[in-house]
Amino acid sequence: MSLPDSSCVNRRAFLKNTAIAGIGIAAPAVVRGRNLNSKLQLASVGTEGRGWADTFAMSSHSKVEFAGFCDIDLNRTARVKKLRPDAPIFQD
Repeated sequence: MSLPDSSCVNRRAFLKNTAIAGIGIAAPAVVRGRNLNSKLQLASVGTEGRGWADTFAMSSHSKVEFAGFCDIDLNRTARVKKLRPDAPIFQD
């Protein structure tokens, strides 16, 4: 049985180098993804109960733009139509 060669990478060195490489790759994406002038496009599936609570809470933010609402029962979409009449309504 022979001892491992000193040029072999141990687990600690591998994890350290992998983490450093991951930060180097992800950093430009994080910097580019931070656009403070853009709108957050939000689509809501379900417009009653928790769906309404989430939609109503998000509607107060100035950077939110509703991309659409979806509910299986179109009668349930009355409140979101009043809240955002310009957003499209889908049934599924």
